[in-house]
Amino acid sequence: MPQPPYFKPHKPRMTRRAFFCDYRAPGFFMITITTAAGTPPLGRLTTESGSHLVILSPLGELIRKHIENFTAAAPEIHIPTYVIMQYHIHMLLHVRQHLPRHLGKIIGAFKGHISSEYAACGGYTTVTPLFAPKFHDRIVTKKRTTGDLCPLHRR
Repeated sequence: MPQPPYFKPHKPRMTRRAFFCDYRAPGFFMITITTAAGTPPLGRLTTESGSHLVILSPLGELIRKHIENFTAAAPEIHIPTYVIMQYHIHMLLHVRQHLPRHLGKIIGAFKGHISSEYAACGGYTTVTPLFAPKFHDRIVTKKRTTGDLCPLHRR
């Protein structure tokens, strides 16, 4: 059956990238990375002391370590704030200078290093990806927006 003239094939949300954005250029990006099915929780939510907190699991602590050491692998990128939730991670990335490769390749390497290290810690000989393919990004175009995100910081 022929498709109507307005039909566009569905493109999964986490693979869409803004056609107008150079993902190597300086700027701010809000990144969300989700865990793959079967990945243990990155932490647990608690309401100790009357406020909501996420107590990180060993995997969550490993991710925190990689986030805080991110600039060792990609010195052009600074992470001013991030939040590790039970099944996903939010990071505000500040690309300070032109990147040698696409931001997606850098995020992919970040996810791969965490999966490899977690497998090695568990004594596994094969690496199972801990994260869902791709990631969601939001290009931060207004300075006010970055200020709104900074209270999310959890260290």
